[in-house]
Amino acid sequence: IYNEANSGYISNIYFNTIYISGSPTAGNLNSYGIYIPGNDTRTFKNNVIYNARSNNGTGGSHYCYYYGTTPAATSDYNDLYAPGTGGVIGFYNGGAQFTLSSWRTATGGDANSLNINPVFVSGFKTSATLNGITGTGITTDFEGTARGNPPRMGAYESAGVITYTWT
Repeated sequence: IYNEANSGYISNIYFNTIYISGSPTAGNLNSYGIYIPGNDTRTFKNNVIYNARSNNGTGGSHYCYYYGTTPAATSDYNDLYAPGTGGVIGFYNGGAQFTLSSWRTATGGDANSLNINPVFVSGFKTSATLNGITGTGITTDFEGTARGNPPRMGAYESAGVITYTWT
């Protein structure tokens, strides 16, 4: 998602499933799950961002989030997963954050976000239990299925078989 809001706009990005795979053919190429060049107000909740791309050349980074500036962003209850060679959770305030812990420290956000494999089945439905948060105003998933309480992160409200408990 390339999110370029004009000055004074607010973007709410909820319940997306983003999957990037493959490898660059050569060189120092980057990839981004969500790319934010500006610094307008944004809210990210209940997203699954899985950047599985790996380097095939001499470099390159593969980000879940990339903030070109230091935006007024609120981000929480997301699954940020970048396991490949060159995988990075996010870029913020001029620096790459390779772990969810360093991302949380840099941004002050994502306290309830995860860094686990969403285990895709049946297309982009997840078998991992990725509990999100209510209060977004989104009541159905991509297929029109009612969201649960709590809702699942990502585009689909699918039944999970793997559980995760926040500690």
